[in-house]
Amino acid sequence: MGLILEVFRCSYGDCSAGGISSKYKEVTAINCEGPFDPAPDRPPVILESHVANCVRAVPVDTDGRPLRRPEHTGPMFGGCYVASSDSRFGEKVRALLGHKFYGAVALHDRYEGPAQRGD
Repeated sequence: MGLILEVFRCSYGDCSAGGISSKYKEVTAINCEGPFDPAPDRPPVILESHVANCVRAVPVDTDGRPLRRPEHTGPMFGGCYVASSDSRFGEKVRALLGHKFYGAVALHDRYEGPAQRGD
């Protein structure tokens, strides 16, 4: 179960190189308290703190495992953000950061393999 987050896109077009933000208007944060399951039109993500004072949303499978394979780099940011007006979103981000939060978080919505990197 999780929380629905809306995907906010930039005005200059899709820069996700085929990431989930190029296909979906919403995602489901499965590590946020909420009543919603991921759906075919709302793939699962988790919110994670990957560096000090920074939180991102990354795509995962329905069990919460990263979609990254050993040859992948990433997750990569494609220019989109996710957010919800539900207070549980802010509470989760605050728990990850350790301080009050207000706003959207970056959606790192794809992983790249050797073909995308030009290896």
